[in-house]
Amino acid sequence: MTLTKHTNLLAINKGWAVRVGLALALLSALVACSNGEGRSHTQTARVAAPVSGVIVANMNPDIRPQDDFYGYVNGGWQDKAKLPANKLATGAFYDLRALSLQRLKLLVEETAEGEDWPAGSEAQMIADMYRSAMDIRRLNRLGLKPIAPLLEQIDAIQSVDQLMGFFADSQILGGGTPLAFYVGIDSKDSSNYIGQFWQFGLSLPDQDYYLASTEEMQKLRRGFRKHVVELFRLARLPGASDAGEQVLALETKLAEIHWDRVQNRDVDSRYHRFNQSELPQITDRFHWDSYLQRLGLPSDEPVLINQPSYVAGLGELLHSLSLDDWKTYARWHTLNSFSSLLGDEFKQTRYEFFGRQVEGLSAARPEWNQAVSLVDDSLGDALGRLYVERYFSEDAKQQVLRMVGNIKVTFAERIKNLEWMSPQTKQKALAKLAAMQVKMGYPDQWLDYSGLDIDSRYLVRNWMNSQTYEHQRQLRFLQEGVKPWHWSMAPQRVNAYYSPTRNEIVFPAGILQAPFYDASHDDALNYGAIGTIIGHEMAHAFDDQGARYDANGNLNNWWSEADYTAFRERTHALVTQFNGYQWKDGQALNGELTLGENIGDLSGLAIAYEAYRHSRAGKPAQTLDGFTPEQRFFIGFAQIWRSKINPQTMRKRLTTGTHSPAQFRTIGPLSNFTPFYQAFDVKPGDGMYIPSQQRVSIW
Repeated sequence: MTLTKHTNLLAINKGWAVRVGLALALLSALVACSNGEGRSHTQTARVAAPVSGVIVANMNPDIRPQDDFYGYVNGGWQDKAKLPANKLATGAFYDLRALSLQRLKLLVEETAEGEDWPAGSEAQMIADMYRSAMDIRRLNRLGLKPIAPLLEQIDAIQSVDQLMGFFADSQILGGGTPLAFYVGIDSKDSSNYIGQFWQFGLSLPDQDYYLASTEEMQKLRRGFRKHVVELFRLARLPGASDAGEQVLALETKLAEIHWDRVQNRDVDSRYHRFNQSELPQITDRFHWDSYLQRLGLPSDEPVLINQPSYVAGLGELLHSLSLDDWKTYARWHTLNSFSSLLGDEFKQTRYEFFGRQVEGLSAARPEWNQAVSLVDDSLGDALGRLYVERYFSEDAKQQVLRMVGNIKVTFAERIKNLEWMSPQTKQKALAKLAAMQVKMGYPDQWLDYSGLDIDSRYLVRNWMNSQTYEHQRQLRFLQEGVKPWHWSMAPQRVNAYYSPTRNEIVFPAGILQAPFYDASHDDALNYGAIGTIIGHEMAHAFDDQGARYDANGNLNNWWSEADYTAFRERTHALVTQFNGYQWKDGQALNGELTLGENIGDLSGLAIAYEAYRHSRAGKPAQTLDGFTPEQRFFIGFAQIWRSKINPQTMRKRLTTGTHSPAQFRTIGPLSNFTPFYQAFDVKPGDGMYIPSQQRVSIW
């Protein structure tokens, strides 16, 4: 998870304006998060009289909730919020991530101040990775030397097989390659890992950046050509004047054979399992044996090829394009992959294109930000252990686990009551839900970094060592089998996820704090915030792709044909609804690309709402700060999607992202949910109104 049909606002409803005005006089702003010294406020015990948690200062009483609930709840903040020059976005998720990064900075700097850490200890690795990234004078002095061996290896390439050997080496070291390798759980044999290959090799965010004919994309392509030339000249590499055109032309050909993002969502279409001896059936234009051996893959291991037609097309391009063009491409991707780890000139040149032109930033990230992020990316669990010790609340973990249990029971009851699903399919859906595992806060077992060589003097080497270490870890996973304790995300992340092959939902420590969860807030707001996220992740087990996996995490059709047809009718209606929304510049949302997340949002909202209603167990409704419990639930839901994003980043997300913009993650689900209509008196003619027969309900 992570994060237009514009509603035409009707005349202002004075009653709602008065209510918010009164609440403004009664309610203070949301309790601020900890400043990093000591524990977060989420660890305080629940007080006898909880506060509502409604951030009235962020609301806009001039917008009717019946017309635009996102604007009603967040409009005041939206008008006042300033987007920092060096950030892509600001808002609930982003501000909490910024807080997490500040906390990590404190932990890293405290560790780096130590002088006597034992060699090979995690503290020594954290300290020296950070020191190597912050030693700007040394990085400037070294210049291109840290990647000179790779550039020399490219110069020596004389055949396609040597080129593919270089790409294998580059993959291991964290460099560029047109074919990415990783190890993941086999979707049809979830008890085992398998090596997998994924289409790769584009510098720009998506194939549309190469193929779309809009002036905006043409301008970016011109900027990209210029950037390649500038980086080649800065590195004093031969052929700089032609490099931009060569790289763009080659990557455009790769883009033409890429599967698009909607195709890549289809888990059945991209499952293609091969023994290594069968791979020449896809393409025989390079020697698979030597390439896979270079990657370190044992010869008896099968592999998954996610996009066979891309691999076949790549094989043809390896021979139809000149070796010199491919060597220019390899030089570019080596420079591009490591330029942020070199001196100031390389970093600045990279920022001017990718930061300013592609992402829309008007200032680069500070050095400490980049350095801490490098530590986090290379030593995530080591840093996560420090984060959990300092900032995580065990009380919050237990309280949220109780919410998870309540939401899971409610979800089961909703499945039992579905009118469109047969009893036989319901039994299998309930079995999958019952088998779903929950991971909360941090892993039971941490990743081990023993033997990883980190030296305070060599940033690029440190990064390459960390990437090689992780590559070797993944290869060991192939031999050792699936590890139930393993997390795909470090605990300091402000995020959550569902793993279909493990059939588990995971909530890192980073998200278990305000505005998503706060022990001082009443249950209505917490269920509307973290509760809907819990429901969202559970619902991913039953979205258009997750529903294809069984209780054991295997791709296995457990649906009757009639039930699956009924399910698809409902998901198609959701696609149609979101296709009708447009962003501010008229760019339409892609309802097919965002379908899985839209199902999660809609279903998570419905499940969490019903779970909250059950949790009250007959207790009388308590109005706080002028809002009923039901209203506070929906306000809590809208508050977590508060965000402001720069136009370039939004353009990229509309093209590549699987999440709808925050505004539509609010109004889309709520417009389909009848209890919202009842809570805020939504009627025909209101901006949020959809006729009852057109409202989408899935789970």
